[in-house]
Amino acid sequence: MTYIKSLRGQQWLLPPSIEDLIPEDHICFLVESLMDSSDYSQFDIRYAGAGRPAYHPRIILKLLVMGVLDRVRSSRSIARNARENVIYMYLAEKLCPDFRTISDFRKNNPALIKEVFKHTVTLAKQEGMLDLSHLSTDGTTVKANAANRNTLTEKELKFLLKFVENELDIWAEEDAKEDKIFGELRGSDQLPKKSKKKMQRAVKKYIKNFKSQGDTFREKLKEKLDQAHTELSEKNLKKVNLTDPESRFMKNKKGRLELSYNAQITVDKRGIILANDICQDQSDTYQLEPQINQTQENVQTLPEKVPWSFDNGYFEGANLKFLEDNDINGYIPPCESKTNNPYDKKHFKYDSEKDEYTCPKNQKLKFP
Repeated sequence: MTYIKSLRGQQWLLPPSIEDLIPEDHICFLVESLMDSSDYSQFDIRYAGAGRPAYHPRIILKLLVMGVLDRVRSSRSIARNARENVIYMYLAEKLCPDFRTISDFRKNNPALIKEVFKHTVTLAKQEGMLDLSHLSTDGTTVKANAANRNTLTEKELKFLLKFVENELDIWAEEDAKEDKIFGELRGSDQLPKKSKKKMQRAVKKYIKNFKSQGDTFREKLKEKLDQAHTELSEKNLKKVNLTDPESRFMKNKKGRLELSYNAQITVDKRGIILANDICQDQSDTYQLEPQINQTQENVQTLPEKVPWSFDNGYFEGANLKFLEDNDINGYIPPCESKTNNPYDKKHFKYDSEKDEYTCPKNQKLKFP
């Protein structure tokens, strides 16, 4: 038996181009074409003049879009791919942006990300790729990167804020204080019984991190606590998560409550995404109108009386009126009623030819 001879250590006579190592039909070339054709004039104005050169936004965008297609969302993983993966090296144009640069760009430019998505929909329409003969909208819960145990009440949050501002450095001065009775902390007597152990664990963790990181840790922690308190106060919440204050408790597919977001997507008949959004609402009821408006903005012109499917989470009187006012042929199954009311809507019969309902008492109800 023989083996194929390898060429370890063999040098190329002429170094190959990175592009030659990628299959001709690879989707990265579409990503490159889309990002190269986007408008970056706002960045040209922002970065004009003296100062340290910045990475061109098209490079970061190409890496981010390719990451989405490959389901690689971590900034560190994308930065590593730009050094090790030929696809990402090609898209990065032989540059290696730091993971913090990628993360900050994604965080600081939500409007640009939205504009690029709109540009993608416009290009798909120009190329005849869209099938607008039937549209569909649905929502799903997406688990937040936050643990339920890090959820705090207003009283717990205020206690931690006072501790960080007034006592953290005092307790960190003496190692022995870590082992003293938690009740010596001012304000701990005002906490509910079930909160004391949670606060005790948090205080020990803060003291340990403060000893190793100093005031830098205190500043970051106070900023996080202030952000959580602002979210709790402005949204009139009973609890807020310290890791991700904007997340909300929602039921997942298994019926369990966990910190999540409500993701909304509208697609055409071929499954091309026309509109998308992330919200904090636990139900889909108030997302029908925003999805339709965003779709109309992205597509610009929709067919008259376009058929549009929704699930029963969108079934609500104001939504039905909005569909009619906008000349949309909506399909929404009614929510199943668990009441025994004889005049519940499920007991009304509809005559499509006469456009009228018949109530349980056999009375005719015409649409005004």
